Formats: sequence, structure tokens, C-alpha cells
Amino acid sequence: MCWRSVSGPLTERQHIFYARREDITTFLRVHAIPGVVDFFDYSPAASGMTYKSSADARGVTIDGVPDTVTPGKIAWETVDGSQGGLSIAHSIQTDVPNLGWTSYYLDKQNPSGGSETQCTGDGSAYGSSGPWVNQNIPNTDPRTTPFNNLTTTRTLYFDGPGHADGATRAPRAANPLQVSVAPRD
Repeated sequence: MCWRSVSGPLTERQHIFYARREDITTFLRVHAIPGVVDFFDYSPAASGMTYKSSADARGVTIDGVPDTVTPGKIAWETVDGSQGGLSIAHSIQTDVPNLGWTSYYLDKQNPSGGSETQCTGDGSAYGSSGPWVNQNIPNTDPRTTPFNNLTTTRTLYFDGPGHADGATRAPRAANPLQVSVAPRD
């Protein structure tokens, strides 16, 4: 995962852990910026796993060799193989008018720089993927008015090999169980 927010000191990332599940919510609070990408980058140990998304459910093999993946507004992604299964559900809540976003995917052992620059520590991109706001984002810092709100939530489900199922998990993340308690008569 690449996370860098140098000029947005109020930007906050919240992690909530459950059994075999993690909810990661990012509250973007920063001056106007030219866009943002929030992606996971796997190590060479993910080689042989299959990446799929709601925009491209056919699947490609993570192996450090570039693939063509259909971009789009992804509701879910999966990474699955003998190493285990990971289902990721995405949601974006914002009042930014006409926010344009798509998906990001890069599987390349030796990225060449530019838009492929990695900030993950190892300099390679094995199945790097996630949502990408590829347009200017107006001010989201509440200290300066006017400001907009932009919050993203990524829900991860950790499963055994062959059990990643983003299509089933995404609706569960979007519509969690509701619990109510009432006194007994």
C-alpha cells in the first residue's frame, strides 16, 4: 500500500479490524491537488496469483509482466492464489461535483518512472491496484473555506486459497448488518 500525505496534515486514515476483515477509511483533508491514487502493491511472493475487478472480471496473472486490464470505477477487486484470497470492496463518499475516478493497475517488475514511480520501498510493482482519482481535487481542508469532503473506504476480506469473491463481498460491505437492542417486557 502506498500512503504519502506530506501537505495534508489533517488527512486521516482509520483502520478497524475484525476477524478476517479490515475496514480502512481515508478522510482526505488537503489543499487543492491534481489527483490521488490509493493502491496496494504486492511483493514477488504474489507471483502466480490472479487479479480481478468489477471492471475486468476475466482475471490476469500477477507475475511482474505488464498486462492489459480494463479500467473503470471499481466496486471490488480480488487477488487469489495458493497463497490465499483477498477480496477488496471500495466506496467513495464525496460532495465534489462530477468527481472523475477510475482504477489503477500495474504489474511490472521494473517500472520505468514517471506515472509508474513506486513509493512502496521495493521499486517493483506486482499487481499494484486500487482506485485512482485522475482529475483535480478541490480543497478538502476544513481550515480553508470553501471546502469539499472526500472520504474513501476500502474493506478487505481475508480468505483461504480459492475463496476470494469480490462480487459477493462488495454488497456486504456496502450494506452491513444492522443491530438493534430493545429492553424486554
